[in-house]
Amino acid sequence: DNQDIFDIQDEISAAIVTELRGKLVGQAAPPARRPTRNLEAYMLYLQGRYHWNQRTPEAVRKAIEHYRQARALDPEFAPAHCGLADAFLAAGCRRLHDRGQSGWLQLLLLVPCGNIVLLIFWIMEGTPGENAYGPQPA
Repeated sequence: DNQDIFDIQDEISAAIVTELRGKLVGQAAPPARRPTRNLEAYMLYLQGRYHWNQRTPEAVRKAIEHYRQARALDPEFAPAHCGLADAFLAAGCRRLHDRGQSGWLQLLLLVPCGNIVLLIFWIMEGTPGENAYGPQPA
């Protein structure tokens, strides 16, 4: 059964907590929480991470699609939302770099909310609905 992977992760986490509990100084370990109960959403998220880490336009496009699918299967699955934001940010950074505007990119990464500006830049730039990284966020 594919759901066993989550049970195995819970067992390993519990064993580690039990072993370390005596070594922690007066801190009770928080109970383990599964990010999702939907194995398919979890696998799509992992595939998205794989593609995102390649950081090519095609790989980022694939990552966006995997994250969107994971989010559709489990709208409460926060890592899928975070992965999607990471992919959009990577696409925005790549667009500035490709346009020879690396100075702006460096500045935006230093200022508070610079990442949000990059995300907005990516959303608003290019042909409506499409760009090199696939469909723009809705």
